[in-house]
Amino acid sequence: MNVMAKITRQIIYIFSGVVLSVLTFISLISSCFVGLDEAGEERIYYFRDYPLVHIVAFALLMGLLYWVRQKKISREKGKKIVKYILWIWGIAALFWVIIYQKDPVHDSRNVLMAATGMRQYNFTSFTEGNYLYAWSGNRKLALCLYLVSFLIGVDNYVLLRMLNVGAFLLIFWLLYKLVDDSWGKGTMVPVIQVLACCLFVPLLLYTTLIYGDGYGLALAVSAVYAQLKYFSKRKYKWACLSALLIAAACIVRMNELIVWIAMIVLAIYDVLLTRKWKEGVLYILILVGAVWGINNASEMTLQRITQMRLSDGVPVESWIAMGLQDNDNGRGPGCYNGYNLWSFNGNDYDTEKTRAEARKDIRETLEEFSREPDEAVRFLLRKIAGQWNNPDGEVFNGTEIKEGDLAAGIKAVYNEKNIVLIRICMNFLQTWILAGALCYLLFHREKTEYGWIFLLIFLGGFLFHLFWEASGRYAVPYYVMLISYACMGMVSVEERIEEAGRSCLTKRNLLAVTVILLVAAGLPFLTIWRKAGLVTENKPAGQEKMVKSGFCYICTETGDLYLSEQEGSVLVLRQKTEEQKCSLYAGDDGYTVRFQKDQSVLSIEGDDVCATKEEYPLEWSIRMTKDHKCYIMKDEETVLAYNPEDWTVYLTEFEENKEEQLWKVCE
Repeated sequence: MNVMAKITRQIIYIFSGVVLSVLTFISLISSCFVGLDEAGEERIYYFRDYPLVHIVAFALLMGLLYWVRQKKISREKGKKIVKYILWIWGIAALFWVIIYQKDPVHDSRNVLMAATGMRQYNFTSFTEGNYLYAWSGNRKLALCLYLVSFLIGVDNYVLLRMLNVGAFLLIFWLLYKLVDDSWGKGTMVPVIQVLACCLFVPLLLYTTLIYGDGYGLALAVSAVYAQLKYFSKRKYKWACLSALLIAAACIVRMNELIVWIAMIVLAIYDVLLTRKWKEGVLYILILVGAVWGINNASEMTLQRITQMRLSDGVPVESWIAMGLQDNDNGRGPGCYNGYNLWSFNGNDYDTEKTRAEARKDIRETLEEFSREPDEAVRFLLRKIAGQWNNPDGEVFNGTEIKEGDLAAGIKAVYNEKNIVLIRICMNFLQTWILAGALCYLLFHREKTEYGWIFLLIFLGGFLFHLFWEASGRYAVPYYVMLISYACMGMVSVEERIEEAGRSCLTKRNLLAVTVILLVAAGLPFLTIWRKAGLVTENKPAGQEKMVKSGFCYICTETGDLYLSEQEGSVLVLRQKTEEQKCSLYAGDDGYTVRFQKDQSVLSIEGDDVCATKEEYPLEWSIRMTKDHKCYIMKDEETVLAYNPEDWTVYLTEFEENKEEQLWKVCE
């Protein structure tokens, strides 16, 4: 093997091995999930985990793998089993998306509304102060949904979710083919891998998310599959197909640029390995050209459709600045806290001014890290744990379950006890994936020339999110890719345990095992983990008392009138438009209500309710009722109310259960 090619591969193995070791260790001693604090804000909560329990679970897993391996199922029979597994999962997923009747929320909803608006020649979302003007990275996804709507109709959420099911099934099948053709050939590993993918519950629940995650990942995995086919067959149809697929993936989901970069690195490795310089350079140019060409073509298409100059939106530097922030306004270290949007709005939607401010904030953060390295390490550990040590991938975070919203089957899954059960199961599976992938590196890494591509993608995603926004959802695709290694790694461990047999049952080894178990039992109780922020004593508050920050509509208790702003006056109107969307922001003393139409805030002048652009806006107290309605309070005795006759909004004395004083916060 060429020396440079060997060095390249070894570097990937070493760095991914270090990262996997850290993540495995963190997974053994702690676990976290997103809950609501006393102010109704989402927070990441860090809980103590128990290595001793994981060791017992690992022993049970080894016994199960031993039993499976004794079956010695043929490759053809294994393929049939895989098809049965995929059929069962596919039917379950289709049933899930059919009975899931909740409309998309948050970013998904905004992108879909923009696509629907484009069909109606309404390009409000692209104009100053609106969603796609700021979040320019989602414009291409909106374009894709706009084009798809010509085939399936407008707002066909069920079919779009069914396409998610198809995307995940394609991912499972392609991963099976890759493993079956390479490092798992002739073993039960490919079958176990498909079963593990289907047991990874976040994937099933995320079929309802219409935000490009499933589509983008399916296209990216297909691109990698086509690239490996090209390396084995050396036919340019595979080279062109891989380039087109990864370009499409990057259009649907910008995060797939990480996969694109990994594919370029693998192409360079192939050149070093085979010394086919001309073919290699041509292929790299095809990869670069496809992404560049489709990206520019989509921008020109959007400009032609909207007939307007598209904004640059929130700059990359703002995301990095936010990703390095550890403050009280976001869910946790590096998570979304609204910084980039407020900065963009505060700089009058000027991208360059926002970029300059973000660079200044980045410099200040890095200087602070250099002055206090201990705090920097603590920040990074908590950020890493918040994203990579979240067993449910935050899948329960994006959906609010209310009476009458969902079918009984969906409510049963989102029942608090069942959520806890799913998190416990996923906690074990997450640790097995990390530990198994690490075992693959230790025992099986030299078996293929290109099989480390998913390790490279995982490593790229890990490094990227050290600086970018953190979220447990962003880690889910990387865990899917690691499953392919984890199954091989676990089987390799089981084989070695079986080979060792009774020769290991010596007094010395029994003493060593006893010491390991004692250390594992006491390890999570060391105070160092609390100092590192990996274990906290905080517990989430009761959800019935909370209201989340973010973009929303505020409507009356009857649900037919929406809080609105017109030329500084505040009133309620029947129309529900993008301009009536508000944003709630939880401060120290309550919530700021900001109207998206012109970024004015809900305020008071004398005794009158108005909308102004105050530098220090009024913070309202929001008191939730048991049936998810709320009172918007100025103080303990004064509440926001409306007149259903003339639609005016005013302040009045608080009265319990009075209809004119009750509001609802809806997506």
